Amino acid sequence: MDERDDGIQELEELWLGAVEARQDGRDDQAADLLRQILAAEPRLAEPRLELAHMAIQRGDLEEADEQAAMAVDILSRGGQWIDDLPGAQLEAFALNLLGEIRYARAELIAAGEDREAFDTLWNEAADAFARASALDPENADARRNATHVRPRS
Repeated sequence: MDERDDGIQELEELWLGAVEARQDGRDDQAADLLRQILAAEPRLAEPRLELAHMAIQRGDLEEADEQAAMAVDILSRGGQWIDDLPGAQLEAFALNLLGEIRYARAELIAAGEDREAFDTLWNEAADAFARASALDPENADARRNATHVRPRS
């Protein structure tokens, strides 16, 4: 086994440890392991998606948005690590997640308070849902979200 294989195996072990920690409710440990993966290889989308989900659970929509947006960017350039899903499905999943985060952020803004920020987030959510639905027409969540969240003028 060469040095490259050792590095991949180490990342896989960290990933499995993070998944196990998350399943056991040890979110701090899971986040630490995911960050170790990203420190070694920042071009991985899947750890970022997990961190986004964890940030949502903590109520940190800014962090969730940042992680999901980076994951979408990585996936749009073909940077999928784990091949459990076809690339288009994983990218659609990530886009739908990003749309849901931006929609939630828009809802936190009273439209009358900061109309520009509200409209920007709303339109970004609508765009993410439309792209997700186009990439994976079988993604029921993306289809539903694309139907209900349309761009605002």
